[in-house]
Amino acid sequence: MKIIICDPISPKGIALLQQRPEFQVVVLPKRLTEAELLPLVADATALVVRSETKVTKNIIAAAKQLRVVGRAGVGVDNVDIEAATQHGVVVMNTPGGNTVTTAELTFTMLLSLARKVPQAAATMIAGKWDRKLFQGVELAGKTLGVLGMGRIGTEVAKRAGCPRAVLLQRAADIDWRAFGAVGSLGVTAGASAPEVLVEEIIGAFAQRYAVSVETVSAAKEGMFFPLPRRLRESQAAE
Repeated sequence: MKIIICDPISPKGIALLQQRPEFQVVVLPKRLTEAELLPLVADATALVVRSETKVTKNIIAAAKQLRVVGRAGVGVDNVDIEAATQHGVVVMNTPGGNTVTTAELTFTMLLSLARKVPQAAATMIAGKWDRKLFQGVELAGKTLGVLGMGRIGTEVAKRAGCPRAVLLQRAADIDWRAFGAVGSLGVTAGASAPEVLVEEIIGAFAQRYAVSVETVSAAKEGMFFPLPRRLRESQAAE
């Protein structure tokens, strides 16, 4: 049984596969393009990928013995699921593998944002020490809005203390007027509105339920929000 490891994974995982005498484990030294990968998959039974290698319909069609694609990670956006289904190929992922890590990273970003760590670090690198400019705010007592209560969002809420977490299932459901009153200049959120908002939606759902610039602009004044990459990219494109 030939197993091709297309992207870098933990050496422990590779060693685990290599312990099985019936497995022929091929570790690719670098990410290959579709054209480069096609001649290698003809006799492959399994492909192991992360997020870089694209398992396209052409690759699946060329891999006549392919039975499974293992995604070492959460999303499977880089695998043509429809083509895999048509060819009887099982696609598996590891959705809980980085849940705690990502939840902790969320708090790293929140604390960095609240305490203005990146800005302070940049000024120190520049040889300055403007500590009065970077006092920041305390997270204690703030209301945290969690958008997307999947595995990661749930872990974030647990670490924040659920009683003070406002759980928001979808960006489309956010109506800041529910937290306060509508004034002549727009929304004036009340004291119970989220002062900190984190978004834990990935993959295809992110496109459908993403927080828009308009949503953020209508939020409570002074609210801070670790800006998702796709929102930053949309702003850059405007």
